Amino acid sequence: MMRQKEKLNNLMKKKELENKGGHSNSNMLRYMYHSSNNSYMYQSGTNTSRSTTNITTNHGTTSEENSRSTSSTSPVTKPLSKWVINMSEKPLTEQQERLLAHGPNFAITPRSPPIGEYITAIEQTCQKLTQGEADDLRAEIKAVIKRSHPPRPNITREEEKALRELKKDDTRVILTADKGVCMVVLDKQDYINKAEVLLEDKTYKIIPTDPTTKQKNKLIQILKKIKEEGGIDETTYKKVYPTGAGIPKFYGLPKIHKAGVPLRPIVSSRGSVSYNISKELARILKPLAGRTIYSVHNTQDFA
Repeated sequence: MMRQKEKLNNLMKKKELENKGGHSNSNMLRYMYHSSNNSYMYQSGTNTSRSTTNITTNHGTTSEENSRSTSSTSPVTKPLSKWVINMSEKPLTEQQERLLAHGPNFAITPRSPPIGEYITAIEQTCQKLTQGEADDLRAEIKAVIKRSHPPRPNITREEEKALRELKKDDTRVILTADKGVCMVVLDKQDYINKAEVLLEDKTYKIIPTDPTTKQKNKLIQILKKIKEEGGIDETTYKKVYPTGAGIPKFYGLPKIHKAGVPLRPIVSSRGSVSYNISKELARILKPLAGRTIYSVHNTQDFA
């Protein structure tokens, strides 16, 4: 009895220390799980997961899949019509609606731990540590990975089937609404037509060549000059250094509250040349937002 009580006290102290960030390696592990968009986490007593990778749902004959039953997860009890709006010509099945009603932030639990993504996140973190700290972190993460197991499935077999059906359907697109978190289903051709109307605006133009490499080299030269002049330190230089070389992506979100359901144009710069420096500038400017006479809170304030 005394030994069990001692184990329980030690476990509680360990959890308290981790929650306070008292252990450096535990802090790094928590940083990897919480800050990396390409990783998922386990929480004590829950089946929480985070992942932005596409989940493969092809069925095999493993015992894990045999355990996937309709009672493995709690059913969605909210009214589906409020959270799923189908504006396409084809109707959605009940299970497709139920799957989409989970919302855009719902992450399907993977069938196996994404070891490759773990390694990438670990190495990115190790670059900011000393050699000794990096070796200790790698050893601890290696032990954690060996003990890790995939979380329990958080969707039913019927929802898995609905997911496969929606992924195979190339005649429709699924988006979040411009306002709110409901899911909107549009015919793909209708979506393309509306997007092309936006691209006809003079804001956008066709260019003959891809300027990404040229822009990246130019930004690197500017950052090097600023660092040499003492404008930024080595840490900031590494933080804003352009690691990505992707082209910003254009897409539109449906405005379901307006007639004709037009699209709101969005240009995502994630992974582009300017992404790192834009994120750092946003962090610096955020405390100043709304604190000057030049800030406009809404249309009434502007008038």
